[in-house]
Amino acid sequence: MKIICRPRQSGKTTQLILESYLTKKPIICLSFKHKKTIKNRVKELNLDIPNPIIYWEFKNEIHRSKDKDEYLLDNADLLLNKIFNGKLSTITLTKGDDK
Repeated sequence: MKIICRPRQSGKTTQLILESYLTKKPIICLSFKHKKTIKNRVKELNLDIPNPIIYWEFKNEIHRSKDKDEYLLDNADLLLNKIFNGKLSTITLTKGDDK
């Protein structure tokens, strides 16, 4: 798993959009508002990427693709806080490509 870790407003989502463009992997995001923000940025960049998927749609298999088994996740920290209904103080991750 590749990890992009930078401060807020530093281009993480733009980097993820470029990765989606190159790999054709869809981006999973937290909310409809976030999905709209991603789509607007994609339009500004004049790129074509798979339609972003809101987490609850993915969870409920509304837009989960049967031919896709890899996804890109934007703002993982916010999503984890929402899933656990609170602010997580510490998590561990494995950095690098561990396929």
